Amino acid sequence: MIAKYLSRAVVIVAINAALVFAPFTLAYAQARSKASKPTPEKSSLPTRGQIDGALAGIIAGLVVGTVVVVYLLTRKQTVTGCVASGADGMTITDEKDQRTYSIAGDTVDVTPGHRIKLQGKKEKPQGPDKPYVWESQKVSKDSGACRP
Repeated sequence: MIAKYLSRAVVIVAINAALVFAPFTLAYAQARSKASKPTPEKSSLPTRGQIDGALAGIIAGLVVGTVVVVYLLTRKQTVTGCVASGADGMTITDEKDQRTYSIAGDTVDVTPGHRIKLQGKKEKPQGPDKPYVWESQKVSKDSGACRP
């Protein structure tokens, strides 16, 4: 699992490095003019420096965008709270938003009365009187018994 994410990170870093350094390999130093008074040229075309600056800005934007997209796609959704046992099965109350979820999926290591952190995804209720459901994939952390 770690090797998969590490190989993705290496590929992303290599692509970003190529995008950042490729435009600057064609940049040349400017030579001083030997004329006593430089004559300004009236041209509507952008200069080489303006083009390089625009490319650097675009590349920086792409790099930041790539990092944000990769982060959003690879992060795991979690819920942390105390597990309670009820008539309809086990439930967990999220400490962040105080929403109660009915636990489904992998519940092998889920113990009622314990404060745990579950990885998975939340599913919206199927009806107005139905509870939210947390589709558990694995237990990230078991902190022991809940405090009253």
